[in-house]
Amino acid sequence: MNRDNTVSFQNLQLQIERVNWRGTLAGCNVTVHQHLDGSLSLTYGLHGLGR
Repeated sequence: MNRDNTVSFQNLQLQIERVNWRGTLAGCNVTVHQHLDGSLSLTYGLHGLGR
């Protein structure tokens, strides 16, 4: 996770919305999941960040 709450994935810059349970996700290890239908989802631990 970059300092501006973006994640780089396969030449894409994905913007993550603010979360109410943490001040910022900057510097955190976020996992990008690519699904069989081509969609992406992002998680931080057990927290879903977007799809």
